[in-house]
Amino acid sequence: MNLNAQKGMTSIQTISEFEEIFNTYYARLCNYAYKLLLDHYRAEDAVQQVFSKLWEKRGEYNINTSIQSYLYKATYNMSINEIKRTQKFNALENEELVKLSDFDADVANNMNELETAIEKALSIIPEKCRAIFVMSRYEEMKYKDIAQNLGISIKTVENQMGKALKLMRMHLSEFISVVLILLMK
Repeated sequence: MNLNAQKGMTSIQTISEFEEIFNTYYARLCNYAYKLLLDHYRAEDAVQQVFSKLWEKRGEYNINTSIQSYLYKATYNMSINEIKRTQKFNALENEELVKLSDFDADVANNMNELETAIEKALSIIPEKCRAIFVMSRYEEMKYKDIAQNLGISIKTVENQMGKALKLMRMHLSEFISVVLILLMK
């Protein structure tokens, strides 16, 4: 095959013809693709895809222009497609980031509401019951230690905790979905 042929039917039949074309145009096409993509790796990838398709379809079609014109046009098209893919990906990524930040803002808002509701529910619980609940849940004390600290039986601590948990569940029932979301994060 004559690489200098300007017009006419060109087809690649042998590996040596392909290698000749590859060795002649690869570096030039990479430079051309870089000017479009501004990224060496993406430029090389685009040119490699052009050559890959050229080899895969070597017997399926004839090139009706010069091989140089064909390769530059194919590289241009591959680069433009890559730019479009990247823009589409970036747009989708930005959309997802916006959704995530909205979700995080909603969760933060719900957390604030939940904390306020917990404080309100705690203020409604009787004082002795509230003290036991706080020692158990916030100070992470064991029932035995709470009983010793308050001078009451472990059974009384258990009963008071049951009462506190029942009252908390009742006052916080509307926040169960928030709690589930936080547990899944």
